[in-house]
Amino acid sequence: MEINGFKEKIKVTVSIGVAAASSKQGIDIHQLINKADMAMYCAKNNGRNRVCQWNQGESSG
Repeated sequence: MEINGFKEKIKVTVSIGVAAASSKQGIDIHQLINKADMAMYCAKNNGRNRVCQWNQGESSG
């Protein structure tokens, strides 16, 4: 993505980690945030402009 309005164009990239769970899965909010963080680093490690999802039962994002 390019942002205009500056003297120079600014290029922006995004890495997103996603995690979701139901209350029945026994995961508290801190664990869920940790899983989303793991998924974000998975996205960062796989290149620019990526989204990775954490799935229950996987050890990484």
